[in-house]
Amino acid sequence: MLATAATRSKLEHAVADLLHEFPDQPEQQVEDVIGGVAADLLETARFDDFVPLLAHRRAREFLRSGGLRSPCHHQKVTVPSPSRVRVAG
Repeated sequence: MLATAATRSKLEHAVADLLHEFPDQPEQQVEDVIGGVAADLLETARFDDFVPLLAHRRAREFLRSGGLRSPCHHQKVTVPSPSRVRVAG
């Protein structure tokens, strides 16, 4: 499923929120985590209304754990690039 423009905007806000909460984390890492989690969620989603909320929650848990737990369903060791999250247009 493609992310709508509204979902993409909410994901960008989630990145900003997490950067504020975790100022010691590099921006690129936070973007990668949110993008990877969102891409994982969108793979099986029927609609994307809750993707930003769930992605934010999983990314926060991942960052709090120091990167020890995978934020994705499939327990991936590396987080996929946020380029996998496409904006429908």
